[in-house]
Amino acid sequence: MKKIIGAALATSMLAGSAFAADLSFSYSGNNYFNVSNTAKQTYGYDAAARADCLSVGLSNESAGVVLDFDYDGGSFVQDQYYAWMTFSLPVGNLQITAGNWNGIYSDDVTTDAGDLDSEDFIGWDMGILNPNGSVGANSDDLTYDAAKDENVLSTVFAWTLSDSLPGSLLLKGGIVSVDEYDSFKAQNGNDASWKSGFVGEVAYRQDGLVNIDFAFKNFRKSDASFALFVSPLMVENLETTLGLTLATELPSVSKITAKKSDLYDRVFDFAIDLRARYQFSDALSLTTAHNFTIYNSYDVAATSDETTYDDTFVGMANQIAIAYKIAENLTAKLNYQQYTTQAFEYHDNCFFDNVYFTPSVEIAATEKATVTVGSRFAWENVGHEGNESLFVTIPVIFSFNY
Repeated sequence: MKKIIGAALATSMLAGSAFAADLSFSYSGNNYFNVSNTAKQTYGYDAAARADCLSVGLSNESAGVVLDFDYDGGSFVQDQYYAWMTFSLPVGNLQITAGNWNGIYSDDVTTDAGDLDSEDFIGWDMGILNPNGSVGANSDDLTYDAAKDENVLSTVFAWTLSDSLPGSLLLKGGIVSVDEYDSFKAQNGNDASWKSGFVGEVAYRQDGLVNIDFAFKNFRKSDASFALFVSPLMVENLETTLGLTLATELPSVSKITAKKSDLYDRVFDFAIDLRARYQFSDALSLTTAHNFTIYNSYDVAATSDETTYDDTFVGMANQIAIAYKIAENLTAKLNYQQYTTQAFEYHDNCFFDNVYFTPSVEIAATEKATVTVGSRFAWENVGHEGNESLFVTIPVIFSFNY
C-alpha cells in the first residue's frame, strides 16, 4: 500500500507541474559466475546474486519524477519512486522531495567505482559498520532505516541559499515512515502509535575551500544518529571525506522501566570514516577508504529490568583501489578490501577477517554502454576456528545510460 501511495504522490507532483520534460533511462545488469569455492556451493551462474536495475525519469529545471525497478525473484519489482519540485522564494529556493529514494548528500568518493560495488569496490556505507541494525549505519543517507535495511517512504523539504553567500547553504528537514516511532494511550483508552520519524541536515559548500555536512536521524523515540562529514576542496586533484558518526539508542524491550531510561543505560555506537581519491595523471588514480567502528549490543534478563551488555564489537574496513586508463575506452582496475571484526566478552575475544581482491577491466563499448568484467578472490572467516573459505567469482556487468 505504501508503494502505491508513494507512486501516486510522485505522479501527482509531476502532473501538477505540467511541463515539457527530458527523459532519462538507465539499465544495469549484474551477473556473477562461481568458479571455485571451498564451501562446496553450486558452481556456474549464480542466479541468486543477479542484480538488475531499471530506472526511468522525467525532469526539467523545476520538477522531476523517477521510477526505479529491481530484479527480484525472477521478475522486476518497484524499488525507488520519488518526485521533486523546486520553488523560487524571496530568499533562496525550496525543493520538496517525496517518495522513496537514496538521501545521500555527502561525497562518498566512488568516482572510480563505475558499475562495481559491494565486495568489488567499497563494500560498506559511511557510518556504523552494521552487525545488528544500528541506527547509525549509513548515517549520511537521511531516508535509510537500518532496522529494515532499506530506504523508506519520506517527505523532505530542502532550502538552499547561495546568492548572498560566498558558497551555498543547505537546510533540510523531513519526516520518514516507520513501523512505530512511539506508542501511547489514545483519549478513548485504546493503544495508539505515531508512525513517523524525523530527519534533518545542514550543509555548506564553498568551491575551492570546503564542503561540510551535518546529518541527524531520529527514526524511533529511543534512538538517534548524529553524523558530521567534511570534504576539503582546496587541494587540486584530491577528493576526500572525513566522517564522524555517533549513534545512541535505548534497549527496545518492554521490561525496561522508566528509571532505566537514563543516559547511562543508553547504548552508544561510534564510527570514523576516511575516504580519499587522488588523480596522479589523466590515466592513473588511487582510492583509499577506511572505517573504524565500535558497536555495543545488549540483552535483557527475563526476570529483571537490568540491561546486560553481552558484546562490544570493534570493526575495521579498509580498501585500496587503483584505476589506470589504458585507452580511451579501456580502464584496468585493481581493488583490495579487508574487513576485521573483533568481539569481546560473550564471544571470548574472538576475531575474524574477510579479504577480497578484485582485478577488473571496464570497457566503454559505446558512449552510453559499458561492460565490466572481473575476477573476485574472496577469503572469508579467516581466523574463525576452521571456518575459513575461499571463493572465486567472475562478475560480468553491463550498463546503459540514456
